[in-house]
Amino acid sequence: MQDVGTLLRNGLKTWKKNLNICIPLILNMIVVGTIGLIMVIGMVLTALAPIMPHLQASDMTPELILAQTMPMMGMIALAFLVFVILAGLIGAFFGAGAIGMAKKAMESGRATLSDMMEHGKRSFISIFFADIIVGLMLLAGMVFLVPSLLSISDISAIPKLLIGALMFMLYAIILSIIFAVVRYAIVVDGIGAIKGVKRGARFFLDHKLDVFLVWLIIVAISAGLSMISMIMEYVPYVGTVWPVVNFAVSIVVIAPLSIIWWTGLYMSRAEKATIALSR
Repeated sequence: MQDVGTLLRNGLKTWKKNLNICIPLILNMIVVGTIGLIMVIGMVLTALAPIMPHLQASDMTPELILAQTMPMMGMIALAFLVFVILAGLIGAFFGAGAIGMAKKAMESGRATLSDMMEHGKRSFISIFFADIIVGLMLLAGMVFLVPSLLSISDISAIPKLLIGALMFMLYAIILSIIFAVVRYAIVVDGIGAIKGVKRGARFFLDHKLDVFLVWLIIVAISAGLSMISMIMEYVPYVGTVWPVVNFAVSIVVIAPLSIIWWTGLYMSRAEKATIALSR
């Protein structure tokens, strides 16, 4: 079983040989972004349709505009819900595909887009429902904010609100660590959502230090990039192009490398494959 340092080095080698692992992540952004733009334009046109004939009327007041558009709010809310579900399904498909490509790269040294399609189709439903389960657990943490939100009109409730927010953030961080490998367990082991959540939690309990170290390293790299971005914004000329560079580094390097590291950690500790990185 590899130590974390060896795992990170081998993961970097795997990434260098399989730069195409970033493709599912890019496709996810393009597809979700396109659908989102189309739905936003549709919702705006839907909301404006009732008042378009009256825009030139002198008696058109904000109250009348609200009365005209209010019947469309339900349809807009439904469209937003549909978008959230679609985005979740699409993200699950491409996320499963990226993990599947990382798994294949670990097993044989090379990954292709056919691996993305294969694992995406096989595991996206399970990942989608696993994300919902973990999301519901996250929502349960809102209980930390309820007492202060109920008395938000009282100025003395502000410290309570801050404490509640900090407790919720801590709860969310702990949850993200405990269930960090749920998606990877689902794709690597080919299991369902509930088993994936259970196995992910069990994996954390069996390998707490390793999971925490990999999580901490990824967070530290992301935080470091954010700090560099903040500095570069104030550098003449560089600041104008840095957002593009920052995006490219995040989507082409950090995100796929994180997927490879998590996949390698799960496969190594779960003893699911022999890693062929020397090819």
